[in-house]
Amino acid sequence: MRKAFTASAVTVVTAAALAVPAAAFADTPAPAPTPVVTVTTQQGDDGPAVQTDTTTADKAQVALRLSAPGDPAGFHAGESVTLTATTSANASGGVTVSSPAFGTTHLAPTDASGISWSGTAVISPNAGTGTLPVKSVADFGDTGAQASASILVNTTPAPTPTPHRASLSLSTDGARPGDTVRVTIDSGDLKGAARVESGAFGGTVNLTRDAGSTTWHGTATVAASAKPGYDRVDGYVGDQKIDSVKFGIADTPQRRTTPHRTTPAQHHTTTPVRVDGRTVPKGAVNAGASAGPASSGTDTGLIAGAAGLSAAALLGGTVLWRRRTQR
Repeated sequence: MRKAFTASAVTVVTAAALAVPAAAFADTPAPAPTPVVTVTTQQGDDGPAVQTDTTTADKAQVALRLSAPGDPAGFHAGESVTLTATTSANASGGVTVSSPAFGTTHLAPTDASGISWSGTAVISPNAGTGTLPVKSVADFGDTGAQASASILVNTTPAPTPTPHRASLSLSTDGARPGDTVRVTIDSGDLKGAARVESGAFGGTVNLTRDAGSTTWHGTATVAASAKPGYDRVDGYVGDQKIDSVKFGIADTPQRRTTPHRTTPAQHHTTTPVRVDGRTVPKGAVNAGASAGPASSGTDTGLIAGAAGLSAAALLGGTVLWRRRTQR
């Protein structure tokens, strides 16, 4: 019965013979004691798991190499691992590699010698986290050999990153025609230039991006033709509309003019004065004088007295003239 070789990634192991049918070697003398096989790990170009036999070659030998993970913490779920095996002779029965990390994979020969083998396995989503064993078995037809290695996996799902959502904001929710409004858009994870569109602003207002940021700024002016009421402001990043806000338009105040006030004429009431049987308006010099503004107090008495004396003198003069005429 032939001897089997067991290789470890980091330790010294003892080769173990694989079981074969007893009938095939019924007449074969008892085998000699199995020698110790020293196995070492060498750093390869494709990964660290390389097993090399340092003793005199035995037919049943196989070395296994695994590619390195992209993440030093281990292979992720769905990630591919390249498997490469080298046998000491033609492994006519094929080479398989199995592991809890990816199941069983049959390698394919890379040439006609049957010595070099390669294949690809995909890490299972439920492989877990940590170091898992990997076993390679080579079938030489009349005997077999196996090698063992290990693989580091890290299939714990990474936290789902919170999406950076785009947003739109205005400095005020309403204004009058001619007023300016500050517009801000955060483009988030979206690509493209930012802008707003609204009839309140007379059409499209393009924004300017802050350097090294996802924030865009701009100034919009409420159109002179905007009618009082509400209008919609739509925000865009590229061709994608990100949000809409309601914007109020106030009525333009009308200019008011103060009407000219006419001061009504002041009417003064005069009190008639009885002089020698005739009625003379208070304040008049004679009966034919126009009434003037009424006075009060001392002025009123003086005027009334003067009017009385004037009337008496006039009457006396008239009487004297009549007497002279009669003579």
